[in-house]
Amino acid sequence: MKFISATAVLFAALLSTATAWSDGLTQKDFEMFADARFGPPDGKARYWHGKGPVRDPETGKTIYVFEYYDTVRQIVDPKNPNKRYGIVRKLDLFRDKDTGEVLQTFEGREVKPWVFPYQLMELEFKDGEVMLTVSQGAGEFLRTHKFPHSEIKRHGDFSHVTFQGFYRTRRPEIPDRVSTTTMSSLFMICGGKCSAAPQWNQSSVSTLAPWAGGDGTKLAYMHISGSRFETFEELPQNLRAVIDKQYPQWRQPAKDLNEVRELQR
Repeated sequence: MKFISATAVLFAALLSTATAWSDGLTQKDFEMFADARFGPPDGKARYWHGKGPVRDPETGKTIYVFEYYDTVRQIVDPKNPNKRYGIVRKLDLFRDKDTGEVLQTFEGREVKPWVFPYQLMELEFKDGEVMLTVSQGAGEFLRTHKFPHSEIKRHGDFSHVTFQGFYRTRRPEIPDRVSTTTMSSLFMICGGKCSAAPQWNQSSVSTLAPWAGGDGTKLAYMHISGSRFETFEELPQNLRAVIDKQYPQWRQPAKDLNEVRELQR
Protein backbone atom coordinates (compact mmCIF):
# COMPACT_ATOMS: atom_id res chain seq x y z
CA MET A 1 0.00 0.00 0.00
CA LYS A 2 1.38 3.38 -0.98
CA PHE A 3 1.35 5.08 2.41
CA ILE A 4 3.84 7.00 4.48
CA SER A 5 3.32 8.30 8.02
CA ALA A 6 5.37 9.94 10.71
CA THR A 7 4.77 6.91 12.95
CA ALA A 8 5.88 4.34 10.41
CA VAL A 9 9.26 4.09 12.03
CA LEU A 10 8.31 4.19 15.69
CA PHE A 11 10.41 1.12 16.46
CA ALA A 12 12.99 1.47 13.69
CA ALA A 13 15.51 4.11 14.74
CA LEU A 14 18.96 2.56 14.87
CA LEU A 15 21.93 3.62 12.76
CA SER A 16 25.06 3.82 14.87
CA THR A 17 27.79 6.43 14.61
CA ALA A 18 31.23 6.68 16.15
CA THR A 19 29.69 7.94 19.40
CA ALA A 20 26.75 5.51 19.48
CA TRP A 21 26.34 2.82 22.12
CA SER A 22 28.18 4.90 24.69
CA ASP A 23 29.37 2.06 26.89
CA GLY A 24 30.36 -0.28 24.09
CA LEU A 25 28.48 -2.47 21.64
CA THR A 26 29.41 -6.15 21.50
CA GLN A 27 28.42 -9.08 19.34
CA LYS A 28 26.20 -10.23 22.20
CA ASP A 29 24.47 -6.84 22.32
CA PHE A 30 23.75 -7.04 18.61
CA GLU A 31 22.31 -10.54 18.82
CA MET A 32 20.35 -9.71 21.97
CA PHE A 33 18.71 -6.69 20.39
CA ALA A 34 17.97 -8.48 17.11
CA ASP A 35 16.34 -11.38 18.97
CA ALA A 36 14.41 -9.02 21.24
CA ARG A 37 13.03 -6.79 18.50
CA PHE A 38 12.51 -9.42 15.79
CA GLY A 39 12.08 -12.59 17.88
CA PRO A 40 14.53 -15.51 17.69
CA PRO A 41 15.42 -16.58 14.13
CA ASP A 42 13.27 -19.71 14.20
CA GLY A 43 10.84 -18.66 11.45
CA LYS A 44 7.96 -17.97 13.85
CA ALA A 45 6.08 -14.69 13.96
CA ARG A 46 6.11 -12.56 17.11
CA TYR A 47 3.87 -9.66 18.02
CA TRP A 48 4.28 -6.12 19.39
CA HIS A 49 1.46 -4.14 20.92
CA GLY A 50 1.36 -0.80 22.68
CA LYS A 51 -0.87 2.22 23.15
CA GLY A 52 -1.03 5.58 24.85
CA PRO A 53 -2.62 9.03 24.78
CA VAL A 54 -2.00 11.70 22.17
CA ARG A 55 -2.19 15.07 23.93
CA ASP A 56 -2.25 18.76 23.23
CA PRO A 57 1.28 19.71 24.39
CA GLU A 58 0.10 23.12 25.64
CA THR A 59 -2.85 21.99 27.77
CA GLY A 60 -2.05 18.31 28.37
CA LYS A 61 -5.58 17.41 27.26
CA THR A 62 -5.92 13.96 25.69
CA ILE A 63 -7.21 14.15 22.13
CA TYR A 64 -7.33 10.44 21.26
CA VAL A 65 -5.51 7.19 22.00
CA PHE A 66 -2.93 5.80 19.59
CA GLU A 67 -2.61 2.01 19.34
CA TYR A 68 0.36 0.25 17.73
CA TYR A 69 0.47 -3.33 16.45
CA ASP A 70 2.99 -5.25 14.40
CA THR A 71 3.83 -8.85 13.65
CA VAL A 72 7.47 -9.62 12.85
CA ARG A 73 9.76 -12.51 12.02
CA GLN A 74 13.55 -12.59 11.93
CA ILE A 75 15.60 -13.89 9.03
CA VAL A 76 19.37 -14.31 9.22
CA ASP A 77 21.15 -13.45 5.98
CA PRO A 78 22.52 -16.82 4.76
CA LYS A 79 25.53 -15.02 3.29
CA ASN A 80 26.25 -12.91 6.36
CA PRO A 81 25.40 -14.15 9.90
CA ASN A 82 25.94 -10.60 11.18
CA LYS A 83 23.03 -9.27 9.12
CA ARG A 84 19.46 -9.77 10.29
CA TYR A 85 16.18 -8.89 8.62
CA GLY A 86 13.02 -8.06 10.52
CA ILE A 87 10.03 -8.58 8.24
CA VAL A 88 7.07 -6.67 9.66
CA ARG A 89 3.39 -6.16 8.94
CA LYS A 90 2.04 -3.16 10.85
CA LEU A 91 -1.24 -1.51 11.83
CA ASP A 92 -1.85 1.78 13.68
CA LEU A 93 -5.32 2.43 15.10
CA PHE A 94 -6.87 5.51 16.68
CA ARG A 95 -9.29 5.01 19.58
CA ASP A 96 -11.77 7.25 21.35
CA LYS A 97 -10.23 8.56 24.56
CA ASP A 98 -13.41 7.84 26.57
CA THR A 99 -14.98 4.72 25.05
CA GLY A 100 -11.91 2.99 23.66
CA GLU A 101 -13.71 2.31 20.39
CA VAL A 102 -11.80 2.55 17.11
CA LEU A 103 -12.52 5.98 15.65
CA GLN A 104 -14.39 6.10 12.35
CA THR A 105 -14.94 9.86 12.50
CA PHE A 106 -13.65 12.68 14.70
CA GLU A 107 -15.72 15.88 14.93
CA GLY A 108 -17.23 15.10 11.55
CA ARG A 109 -13.95 14.18 9.82
CA GLU A 110 -13.22 10.69 8.51
CA VAL A 111 -10.53 8.76 10.39
CA LYS A 112 -8.60 6.00 8.65
CA PRO A 113 -6.14 3.62 10.30
CA TRP A 114 -2.55 3.51 9.05
CA VAL A 115 -2.11 0.16 7.37
CA PHE A 116 1.30 -1.17 6.34
CA PRO A 117 1.50 -4.38 4.30
CA TYR A 118 5.17 -4.53 5.25
CA GLN A 119 8.17 -2.83 6.77
CA LEU A 120 11.64 -4.18 6.14
CA MET A 121 14.23 -3.63 8.87
CA GLU A 122 17.82 -4.49 7.95
CA LEU A 123 20.07 -4.75 11.01
CA GLU A 124 23.82 -5.32 10.52
CA PHE A 125 26.78 -5.64 12.88
CA LYS A 126 30.18 -4.78 11.43
CA ASP A 127 33.46 -3.54 12.93
CA GLY A 128 31.85 -2.87 16.30
CA GLU A 129 28.97 -0.86 14.83
CA VAL A 130 25.30 -1.56 14.22
CA MET A 131 23.39 -0.21 11.25
CA LEU A 132 19.63 -0.42 10.69
CA THR A 133 17.87 0.60 7.50
CA VAL A 134 14.07 0.66 7.41
CA SER A 135 12.15 0.51 4.14
CA GLN A 136 8.41 0.92 3.55
CA GLY A 137 5.99 1.91 0.84
CA ALA A 138 5.83 0.90 -2.80
CA GLY A 139 6.69 2.23 -6.24
CA GLU A 140 7.22 5.99 -6.23
CA PHE A 141 6.29 6.02 -2.51
CA LEU A 142 9.06 3.59 -1.53
CA ARG A 143 11.07 5.25 1.24
CA THR A 144 14.10 4.41 3.39
CA HIS A 145 14.63 5.81 6.89
CA LYS A 146 17.86 5.94 8.90
CA PHE A 147 18.48 7.31 12.39
CA PRO A 148 21.94 8.28 13.70
CA HIS A 149 21.66 8.26 17.52
CA SER A 150 21.41 5.29 19.87
CA GLU A 151 22.93 3.98 23.08
CA ILE A 152 22.88 0.98 25.39
CA LYS A 153 23.01 1.01 29.17
CA ARG A 154 23.31 -2.23 31.12
CA HIS A 155 21.67 -2.99 34.46
CA GLY A 156 22.66 -6.52 35.43
CA ASP A 157 20.78 -8.94 33.18
CA PHE A 158 18.73 -6.09 31.72
CA SER A 159 19.71 -3.47 29.18
CA HIS A 160 18.08 -0.24 28.08
CA VAL A 161 18.48 0.48 24.37
CA THR A 162 17.50 4.05 23.53
CA PHE A 163 16.95 5.57 20.10
CA GLN A 164 16.41 9.21 19.23
CA GLY A 165 15.09 10.37 15.90
CA PHE A 166 14.53 13.72 14.22
CA TYR A 167 12.99 13.25 10.82
CA ARG A 168 10.72 14.74 8.18
CA THR A 169 8.18 12.99 6.01
CA ARG A 170 5.21 13.69 3.75
CA ARG A 171 1.74 12.29 4.36
CA PRO A 172 -0.69 11.47 1.54
CA GLU A 173 -3.49 13.42 3.25
CA ILE A 174 -1.38 16.61 3.16
CA PRO A 175 0.92 16.04 0.16
CA ASP A 176 2.02 19.66 -0.06
CA ARG A 177 3.24 19.76 3.54
CA VAL A 178 6.19 18.20 5.31
CA SER A 179 5.70 16.75 8.79
CA THR A 180 8.55 16.91 11.31
CA THR A 181 8.80 14.50 14.23
CA THR A 182 11.07 14.39 17.28
CA MET A 183 11.11 10.95 18.88
CA SER A 184 12.74 9.08 21.76
CA SER A 185 12.18 5.31 21.93
CA LEU A 186 13.45 3.03 24.71
CA PHE A 187 13.53 -0.77 24.76
CA MET A 188 14.17 -2.82 27.89
CA ILE A 189 15.57 -6.24 27.05
CA CYS A 190 16.99 -9.14 29.04
CA GLY A 191 20.30 -10.78 28.23
CA GLY A 192 20.40 -13.14 31.19
CA LYS A 193 18.25 -16.02 32.43
CA CYS A 194 15.21 -13.90 33.18
CA SER A 195 11.99 -14.67 31.32
CA ALA A 196 10.66 -11.11 31.03
CA ALA A 197 9.33 -10.11 27.61
CA PRO A 198 11.01 -7.18 25.84
CA GLN A 199 9.36 -3.89 26.84
CA TRP A 200 9.18 -0.58 25.02
CA ASN A 201 8.34 3.07 25.71
CA GLN A 202 8.21 5.92 23.25
CA SER A 203 7.64 9.66 23.39
CA SER A 204 7.29 11.91 20.36
CA VAL A 205 6.24 15.38 19.26
CA SER A 206 4.86 15.80 15.74
CA THR A 207 2.26 17.77 13.84
CA LEU A 208 -1.34 16.95 14.74
CA ALA A 209 -3.20 14.86 12.14
CA PRO A 210 -5.58 16.89 9.92
CA TRP A 211 -8.58 14.77 10.92
CA ALA A 212 -7.91 15.71 14.56
CA GLY A 213 -7.89 19.42 13.71
CA GLY A 214 -4.26 19.78 12.66
CA ASP A 215 -3.38 22.52 10.20
CA GLY A 216 0.32 21.78 9.72
CA THR A 217 1.37 23.98 12.65
CA LYS A 218 -0.48 22.46 15.62
CA LEU A 219 1.59 19.92 17.53
CA ALA A 220 0.70 16.72 19.36
CA TYR A 221 2.60 14.94 22.16
CA MET A 222 2.42 11.17 22.34
CA HIS A 223 3.68 8.72 24.95
CA ILE A 224 3.04 5.01 24.39
CA SER A 225 4.26 1.82 26.01
CA GLY A 226 3.98 -1.83 25.11
CA SER A 227 5.68 -5.19 24.94
CA ARG A 228 6.32 -8.22 22.76
CA PHE A 229 4.02 -11.26 22.71
CA GLU A 230 4.88 -14.77 21.56
CA THR A 231 1.48 -15.63 20.06
CA PHE A 232 -1.43 -13.80 18.45
CA GLU A 233 -3.80 -15.19 21.08
CA GLU A 234 -1.99 -13.30 23.85
CA LEU A 235 -2.91 -9.92 22.35
CA PRO A 236 -5.89 -7.92 23.73
CA GLN A 237 -9.22 -9.30 22.53
CA ASN A 238 -10.48 -5.96 21.20
CA LEU A 239 -7.39 -5.71 18.96
CA ARG A 240 -7.65 -9.31 17.75
CA ALA A 241 -11.30 -8.72 16.88
CA VAL A 242 -10.39 -5.81 14.59
CA ILE A 243 -7.63 -7.79 12.88
CA ASP A 244 -9.71 -10.94 12.43
CA LYS A 245 -12.63 -9.00 10.96
CA GLN A 246 -10.90 -6.37 8.83
CA TYR A 247 -7.24 -7.34 8.39
CA PRO A 248 -6.90 -11.14 8.64
CA GLN A 249 -3.67 -11.11 6.62
CA TRP A 250 -2.11 -9.04 9.43
CA ARG A 251 -1.99 -12.09 11.69
CA GLN A 252 1.35 -12.93 10.06
CA PRO A 253 4.11 -10.90 8.38
CA ALA A 254 5.31 -11.58 4.85
CA LYS A 255 6.91 -15.02 4.74
CA ASP A 256 10.23 -14.04 3.17
CA LEU A 257 12.23 -11.37 1.36
CA ASN A 258 10.79 -12.35 -2.03
CA GLU A 259 7.29 -11.50 -0.82
CA VAL A 260 8.58 -8.17 0.53
CA ARG A 261 10.15 -7.31 -2.84
CA GLU A 262 6.81 -7.96 -4.53
CA LEU A 263 5.07 -5.63 -2.08
CA GLN A 264 7.63 -2.92 -2.90
CA ARG A 265 6.79 -2.86 -6.60
